[in-house]
Amino acid sequence: MSSLVLPLSPMKSISIRLPDNLESMPKTNLDRVGILVTSTVDMTIYALNENTAGNSEDSYAVLPITALSTIYVVTGAGSNELITVAAVEDSTHVNITLKTTCNVDWERTTYYDGDTISVDINSLGVLQLSHTSNSDRQCVFAGTKVSSDKPVSVLSGASCTGTNCDHAVTQMLPVELWGKRFIVPSFNDTGHIRIQIAASEDDTNIYVTEHYGDGTRHTTHRIIDANRVMDIYVPNLTFTEIFSYKNILVTGFSTGPAPFSFPIASIESFGWNYTISTMDNVYASNFSSFVNILTKTDMLSTLTMDGYAPHPSHWSRVTDLGYSVATIPITRGGHRFEASDPFMVLVYGYSAKGSYGYNAGYGFDNLPSGGLVVTAPTLPPTTMSVTTVSTVTASPNSCIDKPGVDCHLLDDNLHVCKDPKTAQEYCRKYCKICSHCPKPGGCIIG
Repeated sequence: MSSLVLPLSPMKSISIRLPDNLESMPKTNLDRVGILVTSTVDMTIYALNENTAGNSEDSYAVLPITALSTIYVVTGAGSNELITVAAVEDSTHVNITLKTTCNVDWERTTYYDGDTISVDINSLGVLQLSHTSNSDRQCVFAGTKVSSDKPVSVLSGASCTGTNCDHAVTQMLPVELWGKRFIVPSFNDTGHIRIQIAASEDDTNIYVTEHYGDGTRHTTHRIIDANRVMDIYVPNLTFTEIFSYKNILVTGFSTGPAPFSFPIASIESFGWNYTISTMDNVYASNFSSFVNILTKTDMLSTLTMDGYAPHPSHWSRVTDLGYSVATIPITRGGHRFEASDPFMVLVYGYSAKGSYGYNAGYGFDNLPSGGLVVTAPTLPPTTMSVTTVSTVTASPNSCIDKPGVDCHLLDDNLHVCKDPKTAQEYCRKYCKICSHCPKPGGCIIG
């Protein structure tokens, strides 16, 4: 194991290429191959997993340690599925209750559907579960429950899915961060979208409404129990609204020759701003990348991409939902999205051989492991290559006030705009300052 120390600059993206020999084979094993990233400032991490042949990729937004927890139910890519569980603390006891169509061999024991695998994992240890035989590509793990006595990170994916035998990977949200209402937009794709919904409680009522391009809609109702999943297939150019009175997890999968996975944020967990990066492939040709932006229709005027409002021609409205979606091709590198009301951004791309997709992030009021602090171990330096790959220009219209703060009231009573530090943190728009301006009043917006 080794360590790497890097300087972070505002609005710049750093790419760290891991050695090719770290590529894992589809087998069940436990190794200390975890990667711990710490920083003195807030940051965003996206991971792209690609093989050395340049024909199989996918990506995901990496959850911070404070968002990890102890109970997960996994969704699955549909074939050749894999699960990985990574520990952030020593002596983490993990139980994995299988929901599977095949079997798993672990420490001289064969486990079947309904069996529980128990294992202790130390810090940075990663357990990967694979089916004993991959001859049946329909082997799945969807509905498998992962529980532990300390927070863990859980990934679900596939070593080979779709007609192009593409890789798929998604980081699972713990049960505490699931939601009740979701909207799945259409994609710049010709195939159907498969949506998988997972439940953590028995008698979970799920209502799915498909809003079609001709203005019609259709609603279906299903009931599923704890640690079960349901799949629905919707045609392209369809908005899908999903609602439940109990918390559920929703994951989408494109169904083209090189499919990708994309977790869907619940409406309750939309964020206010995102800084994203395209996932460009060092082995194959660069991706043609896109973003899907979902926001309330009456808030379109406040949303900016790299400081400018997207052209009106990009937007499609679903009148009875009150939401609009934009599908926008984006250039290689980093991009910044901001609005005065929560919204969702999905990022995806296609190359001649593969594809990738990820959710740009979430906005949670409370995190299950908010008090957890993990200290990076002392390790020798590494020789891994590092490249600064993109720069996001600070937008001229990027000033927004902190959500939920009444800046008019703060200024009347506490004169917040006269305190540069407080104004910068809470009331940038109201006090007419930008993030790159040295003092209140230095940059006038609007």
